[in-house]
Amino acid sequence: MKIISMFFLLAISAGCVAWPPQLGVANNMGEAITKIVYRYDDSSVPPKYHRSYKIEANDNKIRIVVDSYGQILAQEELPITATQFSELVVYLNEKRIHNTKNTESMGCTGGTGENIGFFAGEKVVFKGSVYHCGGKDYGNMAGDIEGFAKKIKSFIPQLEKLRHAEYIIES
Repeated sequence: MKIISMFFLLAISAGCVAWPPQLGVANNMGEAITKIVYRYDDSSVPPKYHRSYKIEANDNKIRIVVDSYGQILAQEELPITATQFSELVVYLNEKRIHNTKNTESMGCTGGTGENIGFFAGEKVVFKGSVYHCGGKDYGNMAGDIEGFAKKIKSFIPQLEKLRHAEYIIES
């Protein structure tokens, strides 16, 4: 009976822990988040149509680089405030971005991918990825990734114009 009672007490107390750990402007270990990186990997289409991009943000700027299989098509850097950066850090927590058990795509091809990482100086605090394919999500990251992506992209007013940058065949 004592074992069962201990089990229930442990289960109840585990349910009281915030998931994922609260980030705020600093994570729960007291390390201030200094950089957030979001990457969108487009599906496998011909280079003329392929558009992947990486957005990096810190407390004073946000930068986007659009590429087609590594060939840079467009880039822009914009100022942001420390308050705006803090909003992004808080949003990571609100959207419950967290690592989960990795799931393999089992041969699904043609999907898109998203990666999120955040850092305290050079130290990786979090890194995760998800691959959307065949109506399912694979990878090691969960939460409202779409909501977070929408938030970080909202700081780049020219995003759609940049995403449609002309692909020039190099000779």
